[in-house]
Amino acid sequence: MFSSRGFRPVVRRVLRERIFEPLGMRDTGFDVPAAKLDRFATSYSTDPDTGALALHDEPLGVWSRAPDFPSGAGGLVSTVDDFAAFSQMLLSNGAHDGVRILSDVDSRPLTTDQLTAAQKAVSGLVPGWFDSHGWGFGVASSRGGSIRVSPSANTAGTVVLAPRGGSTRARG
Repeated sequence: MFSSRGFRPVVRRVLRERIFEPLGMRDTGFDVPAAKLDRFATSYSTDPDTGALALHDEPLGVWSRAPDFPSGAGGLVSTVDDFAAFSQMLLSNGAHDGVRILSDVDSRPLTTDQLTAAQKAVSGLVPGWFDSHGWGFGVASSRGGSIRVSPSANTAGTVVLAPRGGSTRARG
């Protein structure tokens, strides 16, 4: 088992060296550096019962400091430009500007439907959604955006939303 102190630099370094730097993703990480906090927006959520808008997190809040245990499975903060660079790499089957970032074996599951018909039937998503959509291991966020990549249609897009609800990020 990794200790938090031992794992933190490894996951940060691997993602930075193998994904973020080759893609030019200068604004993606597990936290927002102090020098960039002036660009970071305040996050609000809507109370599902009253509809009232409430402060969720401010620029000096949870994203202004590193998490206790960064996860390779989530917990990143990013920008639209960085999301777009990542989506384009997925659309290019793991390559960026002719340089291989992810192998075909690693990139294909990110853009290939991973759900069974039975899972889709009980998903609770918008009725009919899965008649024309799949669900790969791509990037989605309940706090602000998602990436839509369709290799068959040769399209990639970044969706940025005004989210509702609470944070998906646990802090110690």
